[in-house]
Amino acid sequence: MTRWCRGVLLGAITIVSACGGSDSSSTTSPDPTTASAPPASVEPSSTPSTTPATNPAETSAPAPASELSDLAALDVIVVTNPQTGNGERPLLAWQPVDGATRYSLTLAEPDGAVYWAWTGASTSIWLGGQHDEPPADAAGPVLLDELVMRVVAVDASDTIIAASAPTPIAP
Repeated sequence: MTRWCRGVLLGAITIVSACGGSDSSSTTSPDPTTASAPPASVEPSSTPSTTPATNPAETSAPAPASELSDLAALDVIVVTNPQTGNGERPLLAWQPVDGATRYSLTLAEPDGAVYWAWTGASTSIWLGGQHDEPPADAAGPVLLDELVMRVVAVDASDTIIAASAPTPIAP
């Protein structure tokens, strides 16, 4: 299995098992499906590491292995952020995928430790989970060093239909 496939597989398992819910938050407060966590080591194993969800009732079950077994057959999500020049509170964006009802995004340290995760229907979200640009002094996660962005798209039946390549982004 190629390094890219392993990275997408690990990201997809982490995203699908860590994120769920809807994209129905107010534009003045963070999205309730946003989760921030201190960096933790993510080791490939039979039990994926997860980022805690804000509301356990909104957490989806991990994707069946059969859904993740043929990553080469997935459509590719194109991340539209540049690799540098994003600032500390960037708008994270990607191209839409036909048939997608929800996207799950993770930002991880280069070693794989998840820094921040979000799930929703939008194809862009400000770091921290707001739909409008947050003020410079807003509380929440910030991009201080290079992180790796991954996006996974699911359809109405929660089947993974597309994934991005691990994409480095920096302030």
